Amino acid sequence: MATHAISTVWPRPGDAARGLTRVGSAPVASRLGFRALLALVIVVLFAPQAWIPALAPLRPALLAVLVGLTAVVVERLKHGQRIIPAGREMALVAALAAWSVVTIPFSDWPGGSASVFVGSVANSFVVFWLITQTATTARRQWQLTWLLAILTVPPAEAGIEHYLRGIQMEGTDRVLGYRAGLMTNPNDLALALNLLLPMLLALFFVSRTTGRRVFLLGAIALSIAGIVVTFSRGGFITLAVAATVYLVKLYRQRRRGWAWLAVVAVLLMLPAVPPSYVQRITTMSDIEADPSGSAQERWRDLGAAAGYVAKHPIFGAGLGQSILALNEARGATWRLVHNMYLEYGVELGLPGLAIFVWLLWLAVRNATRARRLALDAGSARLFAIAEAVQVSLIAFAVAAFFHPGGYHFLFFLLAGQAVALRRICEEPLESSHVSV
Repeated sequence: MATHAISTVWPRPGDAARGLTRVGSAPVASRLGFRALLALVIVVLFAPQAWIPALAPLRPALLAVLVGLTAVVVERLKHGQRIIPAGREMALVAALAAWSVVTIPFSDWPGGSASVFVGSVANSFVVFWLITQTATTARRQWQLTWLLAILTVPPAEAGIEHYLRGIQMEGTDRVLGYRAGLMTNPNDLALALNLLLPMLLALFFVSRTTGRRVFLLGAIALSIAGIVVTFSRGGFITLAVAATVYLVKLYRQRRRGWAWLAVVAVLLMLPAVPPSYVQRITTMSDIEADPSGSAQERWRDLGAAAGYVAKHPIFGAGLGQSILALNEARGATWRLVHNMYLEYGVELGLPGLAIFVWLLWLAVRNATRARRLALDAGSARLFAIAEAVQVSLIAFAVAAFFHPGGYHFLFFLLAGQAVALRRICEEPLESSHVSV
């Protein structure tokens, strides 16, 4: 199939299900490992241990990691396969993990850096590895995408409920986030919902049953409302970027009806937007107009972080120690710099920052290639999933300028998904000698 129409048409398989089965006879992958991956995603995003305290002592995230690692390693050894397959992406994640460990002795607080690595950052590295090793069929990608879509509902609903009931973070006028550690902060809640929103759109475009479409449409509206009530300026920018990318894609794919419908829906929702939200968003164009002073403080933090990187370009302050480093550079305010690129630079120096940027670039490229190959193969489902991952990664690259949390679980999940999707889509094209 010619590739000149890649950005202007939508895949046209006989039906969505047939499009799914045409691509990807996966390599050996452990079923138990994939189930452990799904369990880890549920634990991190839904946090059942927060709802059922009796689960907390069981360390469900660690349990899922150990089960997944063991299952995949045993199966790969059984079939004589490499435990860590070759590939630039895998090498970069391994290098980032290794550099994080190497910098621990040079950290401002070595014990704290070691704790951050074991307690949270390692989960991000593991989820990347598990996805690339277990989510290796189109059906598993479909299941993973549906799980991510379903998991958008509880945090979005929690954010809206907290807004309506006036439940706020202590010492602020911002809503309390979700119980999961990944989303307790309103800015983190907005970021997570923004990164998962494209999954809902992908499923909506290819689902054919009325019940599924109604659920997905409701979840989309709930997620957008959840982003708005966080009053996150970075969340607004990320949402605007993702929406713009999708509108352009729909227009170029000759699906302009959907694009116009989305524009009309946004216009209809505008009267429901709180006036205070509009006021907060407008402070982005005039930093001094922010009455809370947070915009001004963040601008000063950016300068302090850049100055710290210039003075400590190699090892940085150590994993998770950017707050201590910035306290030293500009006084004790105990705030994170709201920029992931600078966060990497402050904590892991320029080597860590370079690895992160390279990995992000490869992730976007992998998703783009998977999208193109899925289109050529006529797989509507894989095309929609790959496009959603691509949009989420582009949105993340922009959001990284406004959010902290450089070792974000969802970034490594999306980056791993991009690798797996590319591999699924490449296999039949290679075997059938189709040029792209």
